[in-house]
Amino acid sequence: MVLLAGGFEPDCSAYRGLLLGQLLQQAGLPAAAPVLEREQGGRPFLRSGALICPVSVSHTKGLLLIALSTGPEIGLDAEHRERRVPERLQNRIRSLSRPAPEEHIPPLTLWTLKEAFLKMTGTGLRHPMNQVNARRTGSHHYICTTLSSTAEPVEAQLLSFVWRDYRIALSVRIPTSNSPPPPDSSRL
Repeated sequence: MVLLAGGFEPDCSAYRGLLLGQLLQQAGLPAAAPVLEREQGGRPFLRSGALICPVSVSHTKGLLLIALSTGPEIGLDAEHRERRVPERLQNRIRSLSRPAPEEHIPPLTLWTLKEAFLKMTGTGLRHPMNQVNARRTGSHHYICTTLSSTAEPVEAQLLSFVWRDYRIALSVRIPTSNSPPPPDSSRL
């Protein structure tokens, strides 16, 4: 299960705590002093007592969103829909494989898809966006793929939509036999 909460409050620890509490309550999980922590590579996770869940946070121009998963890793990105992606940046985010199925994906949509995907992988923008392939599978649905630093395939399903004045993308890892397990104390 993946849940999303957010609002137009400033990004601060008190508001993040409130949103995390709401997400835990919606998921029917215990909310024993939820704390956002980070794995060694920087990917956030939620610790609430003995419970550990993948989370992703995005904030932009007055919007704070948090996604919580009770299963696989997730990534979340939001951008104001008026944001323009400069041509030189578009050339750095488009896939190296040509012709790519992403040629018909608008630049801001492509940016949010790939950033959400890279947050999910735990690499963030340390992994070049042009090494991620994106393709549309439905009106708001996409698949992104890449190879990890160990040449293992990484794949995710993504949902992309506009809410109010924001383009939002949510990435959920498609588990493979080589997928890392959700975070636990032994990995930290």
